[in-house]
Amino acid sequence: MKMVALLLALLIAASGFVADGVERYGAGSAKVTPSAAESILTKPPADSGLSSWMGFKLEVFSDKTVYRADEPIRLKAELVYEGAADEITIWHGLPYVTISIVQQDGDFKAEGTIATLLTSTKLKKDAVVEIPYVKSGGYSNNDRNAQEMRRFFADPDVKLQPGVYKVTAETQFSLDSKVIGSEVKMAPFLIIKVVR
Repeated sequence: MKMVALLLALLIAASGFVADGVERYGAGSAKVTPSAAESILTKPPADSGLSSWMGFKLEVFSDKTVYRADEPIRLKAELVYEGAADEITIWHGLPYVTISIVQQDGDFKAEGTIATLLTSTKLKKDAVVEIPYVKSGGYSNNDRNAQEMRRFFADPDVKLQPGVYKVTAETQFSLDSKVIGSEVKMAPFLIIKVVR
């Protein structure tokens, strides 16, 4: 019993020292190259269809801003590495850029999903990687909009019910195989409207 009390006292004391060290010295610092630091400082707000950060540019596109409900919607994203090196290796699941559609005036959500395996891809400087929209996401038969989701996934074309939708392209990759702490986070979006 005395041994358990002693171990508990040591554990509590050690956690105090660790907390004190984190408070004084920070939880750690990321290694940031000067060019990456400059990019971080110039990161634009993610309230447009274009985002640039850490030597990458991500843009989301739609053929139009207003569609009819019976009209196929064409969406894509483009990723470009614009950094100092001739190429860069990114670490990711699949895909490394997702595109989500979320209704702003209703319940529809087709959010991008990724397979959580770890793989890598080399991106060449200034090469445009085109990512077409692929339907992904999920729903439960208990969801209020389960019938709409079944219709959406059954149709080979992307067609939406009347409403206002936010289309977001989001990076899902890191610059290191450890993944944590080296994520490249960009999520530019655009708004489309579907009418009758």
